[in-house]
Amino acid sequence: MKISRIISAALAALFLLAPLAALAETAYVTSRTAVYAQPDESSRSVSVPAGTKLEFVKAQGGWAMVKKGSAVGYMDASKLATVVNQNGKAVYAKDGLKLYKSPSESGATKSVPAGAQLSLIATCGEWACVQSGSAKGFTKSSNLTAAAPPAMATPTPAPIKTVPGYARRDGVKVYESYSTGSAALATLARNDRVDVSSVKGNWCQVVSGSSVGSAPACGTSPSAATCAACTARTAAAPDRRASSRASRCG
Repeated sequence: MKISRIISAALAALFLLAPLAALAETAYVTSRTAVYAQPDESSRSVSVPAGTKLEFVKAQGGWAMVKKGSAVGYMDASKLATVVNQNGKAVYAKDGLKLYKSPSESGATKSVPAGAQLSLIATCGEWACVQSGSAKGFTKSSNLTAAAPPAMATPTPAPIKTVPGYARRDGVKVYESYSTGSAALATLARNDRVDVSSVKGNWCQVVSGSSVGSAPACGTSPSAATCAACTARTAAAPDRRASSRASRCG
């Protein structure tokens, strides 16, 4: 039998069973306490643990009239916290925290990482009822903040160091990867300007406009200054009318 059913049965056996005209508010016991049949510590009582959900009917001096189902009793008002609706406003976990089934540090149901956004459903004394995804639970209000964590700065990529070069023939293709079987990103005409960023085996990595890809290199020992797609040079672009005697890749 669940604890809540045991408590309900004990309260029903102990307390007055009578209809109440007052509207009750949802409340939770904040620390273990006794609930009495009358607002008198000499009357019969039953002990209830922290986190027990009750309905608060009214205050009577230092007493709180509470009920569980149709059972009515009295307890120390300082050990009862009523639930205040917070309409699901956004809050954030200050640090990693745990959600509990009730406002007491027992029965953790989920761990929430620091900075995670939660929906604040209600507050209850020092506790907050929140929702994380499809999970609902309680955590201390001190674990939450209304301030969103600062956005992570996006690192600026280091610029690619290149040397200028020019296509040595018409129809040189720039491929997506170091393979003629990969997608062709661009086709260069003779003397088209490219930028050579690196050499890997028989391939040169080149930048042409917004495309970054690879082109076959000349010979077996290519360098950044000599490749199939380009002849890197710091001088002005070659004359497009230049003779086709320029060396070609085999």
